[in-house]
Amino acid sequence: MPDVNVWTEQLAKAKDTAKLNLLDKLYQYYKSKQMVRAISYAKQAQDLARSYPNYPIYQGIALKNDAEIQFLQSKYKEALALAQQAESIFEELGHKKERVLVKNLIGSIYRIQGEYIQATNHFVNALQIAEKSKYQEGIALSVNNLGVVYENNGNLPKAIENYQKALQIYEQIAHEEGKSECYKNLGRVYFAKRDFDKALEYFDKSLKISEKLQNDRLIADAEQGIAKVYFERQEYEKTLTKLQKVLKIRENLSDKKAIAQTQKDLAKVYQEMQQLDKALELAQKSIKIAQTIDLKEDIMEASQILSHIYYEKQDYQRAYEYQLQYIGLKDTIFSRETNKIIANLQSSYELEKKQNELALLAREREMERQMFLQKEKQKQIEQELLRQKNREETERLLINIRQGKKNEERLRREKERQAQEYKRNEEMRKAQIALMKESEARERQVRYFLIALLILAGFFGYYFYVNNRQKKIINQRLQLQNEEIRIQREELNLKKDILEAQNEIIESKNRDIQSSILYAKRIQDAILPTEEQITKHISEYFILFKPRDIVSGDFYWFGDVTDGVTGQYKVIIAAADCTGHGVPGAFMSMIGDVLLSQIVLEKHITEPDLILNEMNAGIRKALKQKQLKPDEADHTVTQDGMDIALCVWNKQLNLLEYAGARSPMYLVENGQMKEFKPDKMPIGGYPMGEEVLFSKQTHRLTTNCWVYMASDGYQDQFNGRTGKKFKSNRFKELLLQNHHLPAAEQKNILDQTIEDWREGSEQLDDILVVGFHFQINT
Repeated sequence: MPDVNVWTEQLAKAKDTAKLNLLDKLYQYYKSKQMVRAISYAKQAQDLARSYPNYPIYQGIALKNDAEIQFLQSKYKEALALAQQAESIFEELGHKKERVLVKNLIGSIYRIQGEYIQATNHFVNALQIAEKSKYQEGIALSVNNLGVVYENNGNLPKAIENYQKALQIYEQIAHEEGKSECYKNLGRVYFAKRDFDKALEYFDKSLKISEKLQNDRLIADAEQGIAKVYFERQEYEKTLTKLQKVLKIRENLSDKKAIAQTQKDLAKVYQEMQQLDKALELAQKSIKIAQTIDLKEDIMEASQILSHIYYEKQDYQRAYEYQLQYIGLKDTIFSRETNKIIANLQSSYELEKKQNELALLAREREMERQMFLQKEKQKQIEQELLRQKNREETERLLINIRQGKKNEERLRREKERQAQEYKRNEEMRKAQIALMKESEARERQVRYFLIALLILAGFFGYYFYVNNRQKKIINQRLQLQNEEIRIQREELNLKKDILEAQNEIIESKNRDIQSSILYAKRIQDAILPTEEQITKHISEYFILFKPRDIVSGDFYWFGDVTDGVTGQYKVIIAAADCTGHGVPGAFMSMIGDVLLSQIVLEKHITEPDLILNEMNAGIRKALKQKQLKPDEADHTVTQDGMDIALCVWNKQLNLLEYAGARSPMYLVENGQMKEFKPDKMPIGGYPMGEEVLFSKQTHRLTTNCWVYMASDGYQDQFNGRTGKKFKSNRFKELLLQNHHLPAAEQKNILDQTIEDWREGSEQLDDILVVGFHFQINT
């Protein structure tokens, strides 16, 4: 542990750069314990650094420390401005160590604010600088921060890989604070993987080191990780004890982001303990802090918690609003394109390093090849000289042989002449001369044979030598080709790993999106009319509701109200088809449901045409669809809207009133079907040149009857074999043929008929058919 008292004593006597160094040490020590003292030392250092313009490095360090204080106090705008000033100074001075540290700080600021692409760029740049300068602590810090980005974006295998790499470096350089940070991060990842035993093991390791260092910030982080494990094990009292301790530490450190996170976790505990008011209070405090300092990810998480709390309190409207806010922020922060860029940034840098290494290896191979070819060329020159020398010796030998032949011929002629002159010599002398000639001939034959044998041996020796060298050259070329193939295989494997990581991110995000949409469906189902609401007034009815996706753009509405003018009791029923389907259609259906409730139940408007006029105005206002003059055009305005059929049943007067926006109503009475035609304009949609009003149709009921309303999804469905639509005529005939059957049977026939018609083909649109049996008063 550092001797802080000694530093404090030395500070009173120190001057110039020695004093700046001591102020920096004291700041580093107190920033995780007493924020007020840390701020004091950082301010003294910054004031002193300004008085030494000849030492710009200290001005940069003072700016960096001040930026870090602003960051720890969740003042991110101020922190970013100071850090960027510090980076400019370090870059100009070429001070790589401090530049690595400040780049990591800037990346952390962007990461906290949910700007993951910019954060990753700064972390990768810091890593490049640290690796070039062999700054081990900077390498570990950058790799660890990249792990946090991967973790936040759901790429847990890549996060673990980075954390373990950073931990290995911190262990090598005996950096205890870095080790504690990595243990805490690994605990978080294994917690996300729901391996709670391993998560608790890493959190405990981090806590032991942090307590030894007396680092309150790391102690709070580790304690909060342990509290999360207790929460998952449903040990809520132990969780509360831990989190209350953590909240106290973080309030002492004035860390707003961490305070918001702890309040959010406490809200989840109280929610599970069914103390919903306490949970709601803490969650609202958390989201308020997050909104104040623009923490997108924390706002997103708090929104989800608030959605769940309001759902349990049966406040479905607010639950839905917060769920929409959660989904919107999640799509913004963790879009597929963002994840793709983040996944590629570090991988691209690693691939670039690998390619540089491969290029260096290729250059070395090429140099070896050139040296080999040079040696081979030298050997060929030496061999050519040797062959030239052999040819010259052979020519000299042949000249000698030819000269010997001429000498022999002269000798023979001389002997013949002597033989003629000494004809009289004794026979013994002649025999000796003949014998001498025969011996010389044999010697010549032996000599010629040896010369031919030497020439043949030289030829074959040279052939085998050249052939052997050629084989060696071919083998070396094959080795170079095999090495190139191995390098290409490594590149392919690296690209495969990148693709697998990206696929894992996509699968994770798809699971999250699916979960969010399923939760949105629960809220949408809760808002639709209940069976109890309908059967209170209509004993026999059916609703065929088949969304194409999980949530639907079709919706139905049921309400009963006393007319504010006549005092008569009325039942209002509506079936609507909104623009689109899935999540976009569900948004529109929620707007339509809310508008109908306001118009009918709050304003007590019960005339069907007036209801549609009010809805049209409400939709245009909500979607900012302004009214245009005939000569105006505006293609930037949204064209979303809905088709709707709406009927009002006056039970006292046996009177049925209808108004429709591109959606008809069918009435079956006395075995005959009557179709009520709608107005040929939608609710909302593209702005029209002049104000339009919907019309009303009235029908007095004389006997019991069936009333049907539907979206166009049933009639527009294609046949899987012929490709033809079901069409409205076939649909009306189907309703008429079966109107005498009980409601449940009618619904089953409609459902089975459209499924048989599809023949396994895809459902193209949301399907909604409603049928109500009206019984008149006698």
